[in-house]
Amino acid sequence: MPNRVYVHIGLPKTATTMLQMDYFPYVDSNKYMYLGVFQPRDTESDELYYDLCYAINSGSNIFEVNAKIKKKLRDDSGSLIFSEEMFTVSQPGISWQKKISNLAKVFEGIDFRILITIREPVSAMFSFYVESYYRYMDSNESFSNLAINSNDFKIYHYDYILNILERKFTRERIYIQKFEDLIIGDFSIVNRFLSFNGAGVNFISMNNRNQKRKTSTAILIPKDLKFKRADRLYQAVGGDRNVCAFIVKRTMERQLKRLLMLPCFAITVQKPSDLEYRELMKIMRGSMEYMFKHYGIRY
Repeated sequence: MPNRVYVHIGLPKTATTMLQMDYFPYVDSNKYMYLGVFQPRDTESDELYYDLCYAINSGSNIFEVNAKIKKKLRDDSGSLIFSEEMFTVSQPGISWQKKISNLAKVFEGIDFRILITIREPVSAMFSFYVESYYRYMDSNESFSNLAINSNDFKIYHYDYILNILERKFTRERIYIQKFEDLIIGDFSIVNRFLSFNGAGVNFISMNNRNQKRKTSTAILIPKDLKFKRADRLYQAVGGDRNVCAFIVKRTMERQLKRLLMLPCFAITVQKPSDLEYRELMKIMRGSMEYMFKHYGIRY
C-alpha cells in the first residue's frame, strides 16, 4: 500500500476525543504515524501537526507545509494520520468553510483521504451548543434559531457540508463514520478509511470521554470563573517556565475543576422540548435524505 495522508476533520461531538485517545494512537506503527491531535490537548503533538494547524487557521505557509508533508511521506516508511475537529469549527477571523478550502490547498498533489464523523443532527447540534454555550449565551438567540441559521451549526446540515467537501476533495476520498456505531464498538468505516483491520486497538476500552451531568430536562455545565489577577501573577513569576508555579497551578486547576462540578457552581442549559426536537428533525429531513441517497447512511 503506498503511503498516503489520512485526515479526520471531526465533526465536533461525534466521538472525536475517543478516536484521538483510544484508536488512532494504537494503529500499526510500522505502517502509520499518528501525528495528532493527542488528548488531553495539553499533550504535545508532532511539529508537523502544529504546522498543519497554523496553515489551515491562517492561510499562511500552505506551500511550505505541503512540501513538508510530501518530504515526510518520501523519507519515512509509513502513512500519516491527522485528527482535528477544529478544522470544521469557525473561529474569530476564519470560517470553517475557509479552513476546508485551506485544507484542500495543503493536500494538493498528495494522496489523501478524508474522514468525517457524524451524528443524528439535532442531538449533535445540541451537544455542540452545550459545549460552546459561553459563545452564545449573550446573543439571546434560541438554540433552535442557531441550529437553523447560524453558520457555526451548518456543519451538521449534512447536505450542505458534504457538497462543500465533495467539491474540494471529490466524493471518492470521503469516508463517513456514524457516532452511533462508534459508541457500540463498530469501527468498520474507520478501518476501511485506513485500510486497517483494527488489530492492536482495544475496542473494549472505548469510552464516552465527554460525559456531562444531566437532569431529565437540562444539562449542567460548570460556570466560567475567570481569575485575571491570578493569571497576571502567574505570568509575573515566570509562567510555565517556573516549575514550582507550574506545579501549583496544575494542582489548583484540578481542585477547581472538582469544585466547579458541584451543583451550586453549575449553569443549567435546557434541553429542546419534544416539540422543538420534532420540528428541528422535520427541517433536517432533506439533509438526512441526501446522506442516505449518496452515502447509504440513514437517520
